[in-house]
Amino acid sequence: MAKKIGILWGGNVSDASFIRDAFLGQLQGPGITIKDQYAGGNVAKLPSLAEELVKIPVDVIVASGTPAAQAAKNATTRIPIVFAAVGNPKLVDGPNVTGVRLAEPYSSGERLRILKEAIPSVKTVAVLVNLANPVHAEYLARMELVANDLGITLEPIEVPDFELEGALNTLAEKPPDALVVLPDASFHKGRSQIMSFADAKGVPTMYSQSSYVEEGGLMSYGPNYPAMFQQAADLVNSILATGKIPQAVEVKRSDLVINLKTARAIGLAIPEPLRDRAILIDD
Repeated sequence: MAKKIGILWGGNVSDASFIRDAFLGQLQGPGITIKDQYAGGNVAKLPSLAEELVKIPVDVIVASGTPAAQAAKNATTRIPIVFAAVGNPKLVDGPNVTGVRLAEPYSSGERLRILKEAIPSVKTVAVLVNLANPVHAEYLARMELVANDLGITLEPIEVPDFELEGALNTLAEKPPDALVVLPDASFHKGRSQIMSFADAKGVPTMYSQSSYVEEGGLMSYGPNYPAMFQQAADLVNSILATGKIPQAVEVKRSDLVINLKTARAIGLAIPEPLRDRAILIDD
């Protein structure tokens, strides 16, 4: 009998396509059917979307991001759940849950260190924080510790779902030396607004996903998402083959990506040590 895999996405179809392809390419076994559910950056939709997957029912639920994994966990204790892009597995712990955890909150602190290396004079760094994302408070706490070591003042900008414009207007009144955008589906959905602000104000901005940089953002540090979803597919393969829930694993690969064209546009010279360890985009 063909197996059914439900995938719960926090973002939308276009955002997920490249990592979905990597996931599907790693799956093993004949006749697998995929059912995708997309929240479009709206966390409030996730519980009902998870319930729909349970009602089908699917054999495994794959959840992208902490809010999606929490929704899946709350929807079923019977169907195996494989999460990806979760920074704190304790928030989604359960006997039917496994997945690929992010190197967070370490990576949030590392983004600050990279910014300081790129811009030694940086003093104030604004941070976009989604109030609906349950891990952002933890990431911010880690950043505060690193900021104290680096002599940086953090300016958290709290963003309720779908109110990104107001947060960017607040930033525009007094632009910071730099901006950090934490990993979040709603931020990724609004990335054109964020990057337009950064371009207009010349604010160096650090993102968590390379897709921002590929579309014109300055730099990113975070997991290689296709590789991470290939790891998630390996866990799904194991579940389908054995019927058992394997242990969660940590993401294997994180990348620093820098857009040199954007750096030139804002007058930023990237130091050679950063260039040497980064994936460079220059077109």
